Amino acid sequence: HRAGDKSSSTKPLPPGAPNPEEKVFDPEDFIKHMEEHRKDVTVTLERHWRDYIVSEVLDKMSETHNFFVDNPQKYLRLPLHRVLRKFDLILNAQMRWFVQTSIDTWVDFMRSFVPSPEHALPAPLLTLSLAAKDGEVVLLPPPDELISR
Repeated sequence: HRAGDKSSSTKPLPPGAPNPEEKVFDPEDFIKHMEEHRKDVTVTLERHWRDYIVSEVLDKMSETHNFFVDNPQKYLRLPLHRVLRKFDLILNAQMRWFVQTSIDTWVDFMRSFVPSPEHALPAPLLTLSLAAKDGEVVLLPPPDELISR
């Protein structure tokens, strides 16, 4: 048998199952996808999330507070400044927590694919070797010997 020989009959794959003959993903495509996803999340957090928070604060507090004070010194003395500063600190802490938790989850996910002493992969059910013989790549032990075992 030659490697990649498709002349033998095989069972049909279940619907939606990945074809083992094809790559699941190309590493360059995977990296590109991850970069695009990071950009999308960044835009969402920087623009949409921030815009939502700002509009909610303005809607809820604009009737009792003047957000458009033209004198910075006067603004710094107002209770509104202290409230908004505390609100900003809370949101920054939440954002740091969100980013750190996302990174930790991603790292744990990626590490789950790497064998380690704490999480060893199960023993293989079958061990095959590839060897070059007469200019072809062959399986060792040969398929006929595997079937007879």
